[in-house]
Amino acid sequence: MEDEKLYQIIANNIKKYRKLNNMTQEALANASNLAVRHIQKIESGTLNITISTLNKISSALNIHPSDLLK
Repeated sequence: MEDEKLYQIIANNIKKYRKLNNMTQEALANASNLAVRHIQKIESGTLNITISTLNKISSALNIHPSDLLK
């Protein structure tokens, strides 16, 4: 799988799970100890996510990190 395609899948899943949890980008940023702009860039697919950030976000969303890769 191409890297860009994978990053877009992750971005779409973060947005999907954030909305399922009725969270704003600001709420997700606070819960994952990240900047709001960081969340915005990840969700728009303009910032490549690290494993550490993936773990922080999945923890804030109460999901397994692998859920963001499906």
